[in-house]
Order: sequence, then structure tokens, then C-alpha cells
Amino acid sequence: MNKITKEHILSAIKEIDQNGIPTSRQSSTYDLIYENKFYPPKLIISIANRFATGTELDPNTFAGGLDTPAFQLLENEGFKIITKSKNKLASITNFISLIIPLKNHLKNSTSITRDFTISEHKPKAKWVWISDAVNVIGDYNCHYEIIERGDNVKNEIKKVSVEIHFEDKFKKNYFDKLKDILPNNTYRNDKHRPGISISYKDSFSYDDPDLLNKIEDALLYFEENLGDTIRKIKTEMNKINVKEKFIKWFVENDGKATNYFSQQFSSNLDRLKTEINQYEEVYKNDFNAELFVIEIKNYKRQIEVIKSNIYNKSLSFAKYSKEKSNDRPRAILGNKNYIKFLNQYFENNQNSEDNATKNNNVKMYLNQILYGPPGTGKTYSTINEALFILDPSNHENLDSRRRKELKERFESYIKNEQIVFTTFHQSMSYEDFIEGIKPHTKNEKVTYAVEDGVFKSLVKKALVEYIRKDDVSVETNSFDTLYNDFVESIKPLEGKKEGTFTTKTGVEIMLVEASKTSIQVKYVWSNNKKEAEGVNVFTVSKEKLKKVLLEEIDPSKIKNLKTELHPLIGHIHCELFAVYKKFYEFVTANKGVIETLHYDYDDLSYEEIKEQFDLLSKEEIRQKNVKPHIIIIDEINRGNVSQIFGELITLIEDDKRLGKEEAIEVTLPYSKEKFGVPSNVYIIGTMNTADRSIEALDTALRRRFSFTEIMPEPELLEEILFSDFTLAEVLETINQRIEILLDRDHTIGHSYFLKVNSNDTEELTSVFQNCIIPLLQEYFYHDYEKIALILGEGFVKIKENKNIRFAFIDGLGQPEITKQFELINYIENIEEAIVLLLNKND
Repeated sequence: MNKITKEHILSAIKEIDQNGIPTSRQSSTYDLIYENKFYPPKLIISIANRFATGTELDPNTFAGGLDTPAFQLLENEGFKIITKSKNKLASITNFISLIIPLKNHLKNSTSITRDFTISEHKPKAKWVWISDAVNVIGDYNCHYEIIERGDNVKNEIKKVSVEIHFEDKFKKNYFDKLKDILPNNTYRNDKHRPGISISYKDSFSYDDPDLLNKIEDALLYFEENLGDTIRKIKTEMNKINVKEKFIKWFVENDGKATNYFSQQFSSNLDRLKTEINQYEEVYKNDFNAELFVIEIKNYKRQIEVIKSNIYNKSLSFAKYSKEKSNDRPRAILGNKNYIKFLNQYFENNQNSEDNATKNNNVKMYLNQILYGPPGTGKTYSTINEALFILDPSNHENLDSRRRKELKERFESYIKNEQIVFTTFHQSMSYEDFIEGIKPHTKNEKVTYAVEDGVFKSLVKKALVEYIRKDDVSVETNSFDTLYNDFVESIKPLEGKKEGTFTTKTGVEIMLVEASKTSIQVKYVWSNNKKEAEGVNVFTVSKEKLKKVLLEEIDPSKIKNLKTELHPLIGHIHCELFAVYKKFYEFVTANKGVIETLHYDYDDLSYEEIKEQFDLLSKEEIRQKNVKPHIIIIDEINRGNVSQIFGELITLIEDDKRLGKEEAIEVTLPYSKEKFGVPSNVYIIGTMNTADRSIEALDTALRRRFSFTEIMPEPELLEEILFSDFTLAEVLETINQRIEILLDRDHTIGHSYFLKVNSNDTEELTSVFQNCIIPLLQEYFYHDYEKIALILGEGFVKIKENKNIRFAFIDGLGQPEITKQFELINYIENIEEAIVLLLNKND
């Protein structure tokens, strides 16, 4: 026990944090307090002794309790021990020390508050936000809040107050509806200006033994008495009716892009309003949804839904639109008018401050999957998603019209390994993704070594961001510079028959040649009698010198060359030692201590990087300004995800990331290294629903990823025109038929047609023959009858079977020959074939 130091105790605490406290080792009388957590003191001594001596102490061999050697050791090293008879709240003396106990208390509660979420506590802040179970009451404009109250000037005692807080911009909207219905145990509080609060009637002292229960009761009181009301108000506040604004926009824009108002309505405003009201009524009846009442927070999604409904030809709205002045409703509500207005309205009505807030509050999911049918642009979209994560402030420049520039930016991130792109397939394994044992051949001998997989390599680079020095202005010395200076200093000694270097035993070695990549040497004499000059030349490579120097090995302290240098650089011990000793003396003489040497983080192993990361506190990790690192996994559902991810499936959760309160690490099976995932690692996957639907995915995977559906967008093809049709209506018609005969997961994406130019019949023919038809053959397993129902007689014909004669067998009748279909091998006129597909030949 006498060899235990504070470092050993901290290592023991860390191990307990990772592995938990065994049931048999719980303490019945005392607790050691460290960072507001409680540990059994004797268990810490037992484990700390293992770190100090290699042997874990049997708890029955030493005593615990006040004034015992074990407890005195802990207290002498600065650790506090309390008796369990004292309430654990004795450790809560200020606001900072309240947060973790409160989180644990709510998490273990039997009330609905167990599903409340406490936001990350900012340094020195005397308040923290809390969101409700459904995360509605919990954003900037409205949230539950725990805050310290007390005036320093008036020397008031600091107490904890439980409140519902409304920020300045939104407070009137809430209070106009709440002021007359405030429950008895609450009151209006204006101390938190410019915002306003509803405070619970009592505030609580830090030394109150029932503090945590009282905070929970206050939160529960707010939830039960005001929660539903506030959520309803919040929902209504999040909506806006844009009908009048759209009518005004429509009139003002007449003559710019279209002339609908003057030509279709003869500039009659009342007539326009009447017709718009009719559209609204038909839309509501058909889709059971609002046309002009838009949810502000979800406006993008709602615009997509409205657009999809307006262009859906299979519903009664489409029939109404067609009968009403030849599709006028769809034209007015479509892309060039109402949809265009919505996009402009919500983008233009946010000033620079709102944009900054929006950028800061955009939820960038750590793990997300883009899913949809083939050809919808999922892989294409990963570029925008990745670039947005890397630079959210530049989101407005992620325009498809600047695709070449975006692709160049994307490629530059791949080149510096900030983005990694991989594709899952059936043979992809855990060993490829995380780590595995791989064979290597050298000198016709096969050796095996543990190699990092693609994901572990990315995590290593992400962790480097946390240990990298922030102050880049500090002068550092690169190895290359030191080596080149050393070569220049010894260059004049090339070929001179003198002891430029000496081995550990004092044998002289001369310099043959010093180059940019290596230093060649040979012994001055071939034997101890110095009768003949040395003959054999030995090469000491620059890389081997680098490996030894970066280990900060002092040559004067090396005792055994074989055991101390061989693991680093293999054979050539004596000659390398001689050169390294000279190099080491040069570095220390010219650059000071070796620790000032700047090294490339790529030269460090994962284990070395992780050791440095573990020295950081959670606060340092949170405050560190780090670059995101992204792995894009194309076709994520084509691999055996559970097998490939292994234990990683738990580590990638938001709250299990390194540095978080609930952080988890695992021991990897091959390297035995502790492994965790930091919060600057993002995973973007793509998933083809034609291969596998979301429902078929592993439940654990679904729970840990957010999913964004990317469906076909026929409207992107509206400008690609042919004599009797647009490609938008072609794709829309094909997909409507596929949805009925199969499902929406197997529809066809717009990207197959994007490279076709207007009236380019040759390219259009190629797209159908090389892309669309093979895809339909795969979907319907060569059931050409269904393919005929989709494409029509311009692509499929009846197969002639009249010449087929079957063999005669007594007692067996001839089969009934049913109508069969086959593809037309060569489509002479693609436009005529598509007119037939669209039933426009009637």
C-alpha cells in the first residue's frame, strides 16, 4: 500500500467509472467523493495497489475507516471521505456541484421527469435549461430552467429557483395566454430580463437535505399544471397563414415570370381570391391538410409535401385541376408560383441575426442515413451534408449550380483525410472497419500484425484534434529540419578515416555518405588490431532515426541494445546507436530538450494519441475547438451491419461519445486497446430501399441513426422538353404505376434523366435501354406482363408462341398457351414509344 500515489488512485477511479462497482464491493459506511461522484474507498485502495505493484489487495487484509492507514493515504493525497450517515447532498455546496447529482436523480426518478433532459452546463453559468419529455418545452424561446437567485449587493443567500423561462422576443405571445391561468404555487418573475419567467413559489438552499426531491417536485408541478397548455401555445405560435401574403405576391409579380393574373383573371383581384379559396377547400378535402397554414419550424418539409400533393396525378385534386381551365390550379400552386413564393418568403424573412441563430441551432446529427429508391441522388447529397457539417456558416453556397466548386472542396477534404468514403458490401467485415489481424510478407516470410480499419483510422485523426496544441505561434522544430541540418553538419566528414561515430563499447565508425534519406557508415578498422580498414557498409535510414528520437530515448541511459532498440527498428543495433548518439547530441546542443521537437501526429499510434486524450478533463474536451471528421458509408444496408460495427453500435450514440457524462469505452478484441468515439466524428450512410427497406434494418442501428428520405423529384425534369411531353410527366407516370404494382421503395429516381437534353432522342433511348428497362427487369423478376403495364406497347410486345409444338405423352394433354410478353429489342422512335406509355395516343 505504501507505493500507492495519487496517479494510481486516479487510475483506479477511472477503471471503476468504466467497469462499475461490483455488488460485493459496495461500501456500507463510507464514500470517497471525486468530481461529485461517490466511490467505495477500500475498493479504490485495492485497485490502486494493482496499478502500483501489479497485485490487487484483498479487502480482508486491511482495515477501512477514519484514522486507518488506508483512509489517511487517500486523504493525504487530497481526496475527501464522508460517512454515509451524512446525506450525499453534503457535497452540493454551489450550482456547479448540483448538476451531476440532479441529472442522476432525475434519471432514476419514477415520475415523468426521468425523461426530462438537462442541457450541457456552460462554464461559470448559474443556470441550466431543462427540456420536457417530448423536447417541445426546451428550446431558446421557452424552457424549464434551474437558476441560482440571490443579489450579491444585498448580500442575499444564494438559492436554487425552478422556473419556466421565456426569452424576450417571445414572452408576450406566451404571457398573453398564460397570465390569467397561472397556478397557485407560481408567480410572474421579471428578474431574468430581457426575458420573463414563471417561478415556483419556493426557492431552495444548497444545504437542504431534500434539495433534489424538491427540485423534482417543482418541475413536476409545472409539467402537470402548465406543460400541455404551453405545448399547445407553442404549436400554434409555430404556424403562419400565408394566403393573403401569397395573393399579394402573385399580383405584384405578374408580368415578371408569368402573366397569370392579367391573362387568366383579367387583373380581377376578387376573382383571384375566390378561386384561391376554392383551391384551398379542395386541397383540404383531398389531403386532409392545410394548404396555406405553414409550420414555421418545419416549413421545408411542408413545402415538399405540398409540392408532392400538387403534382400527384392520382388523386382527386389532379382531376379538379385538369378540369379547371386546363390545369390552372396546379400551375398557380406549383413550382413557378406558390412553391416559389413559399421558398422566397421563408428565406427572405430572416435577417442576419435570425440566420446566425438558425445556423447555430441547426441539428447536425452525428449519425444519419439518407435513404430512398435508386437514382434519387443519395450519394450526391452526401457531399452537401458533409460540407455543411464542416462549415455550417457556408450553407447558402451549397447550391447545385456550383457543383464543380463543391466537388473540388469535397475532394480537398478527402485528400487531407477529414472525409473518408467507403462502401459496404457482403464481404465487408469488422476487421476491415475497426481493426483486424492482417498478413504481411517480408523476405519471403509471412508475419501477422494488428492493423487499424477505416473507421478506427478516422477516429485516431479525430482524436488528434483534441490533443493538438491550440497556439500554433509557438516555434516548433520539425524532424525533417533537424535531420537536414545534422546531415549538413557532418557532410564534410564523408570518407574521412576517423571516428565520426562510436558504438556503445567505444568502437570507431566512419562516415561514408550522408544523404536526405539515410546515413551510410562503416567501421574504421576491420578488427581490434587495426590492421585493415573496415569493408562492410551499413545504412542507417532517416526513418529509423526518427522512430528512436520521437521515443525521446536518451542514448546515455540505454543498457541493452537488443531489448531497447530492436522492438523499434529491428536489426542494425550497434551502428544505429552510434549514429543516433551523435544525432541526439546535435539536437540537444542546438534545439534544447527533445520535448520541444515537433512531431507529425501521424507517427503516433492510436494508443499514444488516446493516452494524451485521456489526460484532458471533460471540460477541456467540451471547450476544445476541433474540426469535424466524417465517414460516408455508401450502401450501408448491403453489409452485415451488426457484424461490421460490432461494439461500435453502442459507442456512436450521442451521449456515449468520449467526453460526455455517459461516455463508454470498450476493449478492442485484437489490439486490447481502450476504444471510444469522440463527438467530432460524424457518420453519413446511404441506403437503397430497393435493396432493403428500413424496417428490415437492425433495430439497434435504426435507434442510433436519424433517417432522411430522398425520393424522386420529377419537377427537376420539367425543363427537359420533347415534342409531346416533358420528362417530368414521364417519370411521374412510371413511378405511379410502380407504386401500385410494387411499392414506393422501388420507384425510379430523377438522376437517370438529368443528363438528357431537350429533344435529345438518342440519349433518351440510351437511358431507357441501359438504365430504366434493366431496373424494371430486376424489380419484377422478368415478369414482362407487369413491365408491359408500366411501359406500354412502345417498349413491350406480345410474344408469338404459335409455332411451339410440345412432345406427345399418352394421357397428358397439351398445355394452354397463355399470352406472353417480351421486350422490343430496338426502339426505332423513342418519342412515339413514350407517347404510348403516357396514353396520349387516344
